Amino acid sequence: MSTRATIILKDEYDSQYFYRHSDGYPEGALPPLRIFMQWVQSGAIRRNVMQSAGWIVILGAIEYNTIPQFAVKDGPRDGYGKLESITPPKDWKSSSMEPCSNESGESYTYTLDLQNMTLSYDDDENGHMVEDYQRDPDCREL
Repeated sequence: MSTRATIILKDEYDSQYFYRHSDGYPEGALPPLRIFMQWVQSGAIRRNVMQSAGWIVILGAIEYNTIPQFAVKDGPRDGYGKLESITPPKDWKSSSMEPCSNESGESYTYTLDLQNMTLSYDDDENGHMVEDYQRDPDCREL
C-alpha cells in the first residue's frame, strides 16, 4: 500500500496544499522538500507561496521523470523551449507532488513555512521534527 502525505506550503498571506500519493514517509518525501527549502533560503526562488509553489510540482516531475522532451529556441531568447516541439507526457501523473484543495488526513503531513523558514513534520521514530533554514541553512541532509 502507498504511503500518502499532505504537503503544506505557507507564508504570512497564503497557503497551498499538495498531495503525495506514494513514498510519503520522511525518507521518500524529504529530499525534494529539502532542495526546495534550500533554494528559497539561498534566494534562488521567491519566498512566497504564489511565486514558488510551482517549483514543488517541478521537483516532483523531475523525481518521477515525467517532464516531456522539447527543443530549445535559438536566437534572442536562447534557452526558451519551443512549444511546438513538446512531446506528449510519458504518464498521466505529472509529478510526485500535485496541488490539491485541502489537507486530506494522510499518513504524514509536511509544513514548509516560508515566513519562518522552517520545514516541520512528524517522524515515527523521533516525533515532531523541525528543520530551521533561517538559523541553520545547512540543516538538510541529502
